[in-house]
Amino acid sequence: MSRPVHFEIQAAEMDRAQRFYEAMFGWTFQSRRDDYRVVTTGSEGPGINGGMVRRRGDPPKGGERSTRGG
Repeated sequence: MSRPVHFEIQAAEMDRAQRFYEAMFGWTFQSRRDDYRVVTTGSEGPGINGGMVRRRGDPPKGGERSTRGG
């Protein structure tokens, strides 16, 4: 599987989200602050690492589209 090019995850339950991504993709996490973690997706092929931040607002309700070109 190719590595992602860019991403940032917002999660209300950061520990739960981290366990999911570790188990699903083998990603590793490193805490920088209480509300931010650096995500390492691997080292093979093109791609970039990302981050996970504690969600501060309401979660998506479904069907929304990104205003950043999505």
